[in-house]
Amino acid sequence: MMYSQRGVGMIEVLVSLLILAIAVLGFVALQVRAIQASQDALIKTQAMHFMQSISESLRANKDAKLQYATSINTYSFAQTQPVASVNCTTSKCTADQFATYEAYDISTQASNFGIRLGMTTCPGIVASTTLNLKRLCIFSVWEDTQLKGTAAALDYSDCMTSTGSYVSSSKCLMMETY
Repeated sequence: MMYSQRGVGMIEVLVSLLILAIAVLGFVALQVRAIQASQDALIKTQAMHFMQSISESLRANKDAKLQYATSINTYSFAQTQPVASVNCTTSKCTADQFATYEAYDISTQASNFGIRLGMTTCPGIVASTTLNLKRLCIFSVWEDTQLKGTAAALDYSDCMTSTGSYVSSSKCLMMETY
């Protein structure tokens, strides 16, 4: 071996280790992104489940349509977590009592997953539209996205514009129901 060639092998090994380290960091970043995507998919699936539950309950109990919205929004904006006045699994309930009980039950389950629910008339619905024909929108929000307002007047502007477009980077879903 020539004197001028000494240490070249060591430099080649160091360069190859550097390239390997960069590749491993790339795989780690990819793995972190995959985990984030999985968590995002899980929370979206849970949010859809809760919104579908409310939607199906509305279809089954049309007489209490507004009671569902009021109860869900009351739960979302209450300082202390309210409870339904009647447990409809053990007592006979009216349509409104059942809507209140079910809304609180679904909202409680959603809250355990870090999801907040809200419900209001969908954007673009004229106030004079009869109640049975009104489309209601159910909102699920999580992380930094918030529903604001009151039980009677839901402000979903962190999630969606008044024209029905999602706000960029919001963490929410909306479902229309009749």
